[in-house]
Amino acid sequence: MLPINQYLNVDYPGDLAVFRGSFPPRHGIAGLICGWTIDNLLAEDRVSGYTSPDRFLCVQYAMNLLNQAIWSYFRTAHLRWINSCAPFLTSRCAMAHGGIHSPESILKYAAKPWAREHVRIEISESLLDETERFFIPAYVESLPGMRRVFHLGLISGNALLQHILADKDCCGFAVRHARREGTIGAERT
Repeated sequence: MLPINQYLNVDYPGDLAVFRGSFPPRHGIAGLICGWTIDNLLAEDRVSGYTSPDRFLCVQYAMNLLNQAIWSYFRTAHLRWINSCAPFLTSRCAMAHGGIHSPESILKYAAKPWAREHVRIEISESLLDETERFFIPAYVESLPGMRRVFHLGLISGNALLQHILADKDCCGFAVRHARREGTIGAERT
């Protein structure tokens, strides 16, 4: 299995095309991932086309985590983010069909037994750890379109991380981050 950073560049575009039923745009929001569209992951005519459903959902989770933080706390940088990042499916669905409405809800969906009956989705702690370490905040800092935003001080990797840690919709990330850093149980500031 490819590491998440290689998956993003090699197999992810094809998996996103399988999910969408067509090739995605080069950057930014490529559609919705919500209770209404998540069935594309389980559709019989598409299941065999995925190289890695678990990595696909991890990328959706991470991209939505970053999108939420940048939209919520660094709105002036959001357009640059959308025009720089890999295409992803946004969980910002106003209807919240099927309970998918936040980055964490994507992971909760993958853990449901009925989802795993149709597609082998095994998101291990090590895969989640690898994903979070790659994407937050290093992925954003590495995007050519975001470098000017960082250079001007409109956003910083540390500030982005701190906002994600404090966001109530990202509490699962905060717990996993605290475990990795050995600060589980410590007060968050």
